[in-house]
Formats: sequence, C-alpha cells, structure tokens
Amino acid sequence: MHFLAVSIFSTLIFALFSSCHPVEPTPPPCGSCLTSSEILPIATRWLNVFSTGGRYDLPNAATEDVQYWNEEFTYPGCPTPFAANQSQLWDIIGETAHSWTTCTDISFEVVSAWSSCDRIAVRWREHAVISSGVNRNASKANPGTPIMFSGIDLLTVNLASRKVSNAETSSDRINYYAAVGIDPFAT
Repeated sequence: MHFLAVSIFSTLIFALFSSCHPVEPTPPPCGSCLTSSEILPIATRWLNVFSTGGRYDLPNAATEDVQYWNEEFTYPGCPTPFAANQSQLWDIIGETAHSWTTCTDISFEVVSAWSSCDRIAVRWREHAVISSGVNRNASKANPGTPIMFSGIDLLTVNLASRKVSNAETSSDRINYYAAVGIDPFAT
C-alpha cells in the first residue's frame, strides 16, 4: 500500500511541476533554416527577375547588397562579382548587349532544386524567342525562332529576409549561341 501511495504522490507532483514549467522545444540546429516548402518559391522568384519584364521584382527577390557572380561576363577566376549590389544588377539586367534584349518572351523553368539551410542549388531551363535586335550581334537565326538552354544557380539566402544575398550562375552558353545562330568558335 505504501508503494502505491508513493507512486500516486510522485505522479501528481510530476504532473503539477511539468504543467507549471513546460519544457521549451529544442531549436533546429541551423536556427531558421529554409524549409522544403520555401525552396521552390525563392528559386522561382530569383529566376523570374531575369524573365521578360521581371526586373521589377528584383527588390522582392534579392537583398540590397546582393552579389551576382557570372564568369561568362568577367575574366575566369576574377575575384570581383559581376554585380556587387541590387542597383548594379538592375542595370545589368537592362543592358542592351545581353540576351535579355536579344530575345523576347523569356521565361524560366525550374528543373530541380535542393537546399542546405541557407543555400539553394537550382537547375533551370530558359525558354525564349529570338527578337529582331539579335541580328546586330551577328546572329543568323531568324526573328521569332524559339530557343532553349540550361544552367545552374547556387544561391545563398539571407535567412532573416528570405531573399537571395549571393548568386553564382553557370549556363550552357554554347547551346545558347548555337540557338541564336552565332558560331562561338568562328574566328
């Protein structure tokens, strides 16, 4: 009988104590890491900035101090980002010498994406149509010709704002140049 009374008393004390002092849940190891449901929207928002008319979404997709690395437009191994902030990236997207103005109806398809806390790797495919302006860049493709090429972006996400703070991009420009009718190997 004594054992039963002690057991009941212990259970009551434990129940009373645990209801007065709830145990705090343990935070995840990386703090506020990206969740699987956030990966695709962040990657899509980033890629849409480079779509036709998408430049206006840049403030929603990237931090003010975003760094954009693209060795296609810098010397290989260059230690300087192609764009060092949002303002520079805004100007680059609007440049007339880039494919964003030699093509129309630019859109991106996310082929696959995966993440690790604050990093996202996204494999993408760009779809576009040759515009009349591309011919000034030695293109032999007719205006209206659809093109497609692929690439990979490695994104670092600011966990507080959920915006891209650093982007490294690599794309299959050989296929892009072939699609627009430019021989990249011509001398």
